[in-house]
Amino acid sequence: MPVEVIIVGGLLDTPSSSRQVLLDRLKNEVSDEVEWSWISCDAQSQFEVSKQVMRKLAEKLTMWRKEKSKNAPQAKEIIVIKLATLHGRTEGMLYQHWKEPIIPPADVRQSQEFIDWIRANLSKVKKSESKEAPKTVQEAKASAALLFANDLIFGADVNRGIAGLDEQAGPPSKILFFLEKLANLAKERREGRLVVSLLQWLRGQGIPSSGESETTKKNSAEMKKRTWEFGNGDTTEFDLHLKPKEGTSPDRCVRIYFEWCEKRKKFVVGWIGRHPV
Repeated sequence: MPVEVIIVGGLLDTPSSSRQVLLDRLKNEVSDEVEWSWISCDAQSQFEVSKQVMRKLAEKLTMWRKEKSKNAPQAKEIIVIKLATLHGRTEGMLYQHWKEPIIPPADVRQSQEFIDWIRANLSKVKKSESKEAPKTVQEAKASAALLFANDLIFGADVNRGIAGLDEQAGPPSKILFFLEKLANLAKERREGRLVVSLLQWLRGQGIPSSGESETTKKNSAEMKKRTWEFGNGDTTEFDLHLKPKEGTSPDRCVRIYFEWCEKRKKFVVGWIGRHPV
């Protein structure tokens, strides 16, 4: 099946006038079996750049989905590569696609660095085309439990929380991505590499997250609603949480509550479900 690699964002030394030159180089120097395309713009504001890029990508992916749904022979697999210069907080918009984008290391900022990186990693990039996204929240949780068993523990109340959600809340691919980021954070903490707080690290990765307000934490009735099984038969109060989706109907407003277990050196996910009310 043909593969198209869509690059979103920009490189520091590649203005719009030079992007076709780089695409030609990718075809000639990396692979002529891949269709290379680039979505970017030259707005002054980084946020405006991100917004326009996301709009263009959404249009392209909408067309791709229509082709896929019709089993059109020209339908191809799409791989999205998100460059570091794209505004981090718009990253979640990419997860309306059926899988997460590939993100090169942050120090890949120049065109030659990008060509060297993609040449070294092309086989990994192309393998990503077969990684199907979870279709339900339960599938996302099951995948995370298998993939991140060394970093995450899921408490006994998680399935109960998921049962109260629309099965496509999040969407599920975004929930899996957020759990992957949480697993990465567990590695950083366990290996002593954290130089910022847990929430600062998550927000730096473009992951909306927060703790409960002081008012909520001092309210025993509210904290009882946030008390779940800790993966060992005991219960504990959970405070920190990821926010994959909010501002929507209750059964699609997802919260992922987690706490660090010092004994097991892993995060315990106590709840994936509706906002506690």
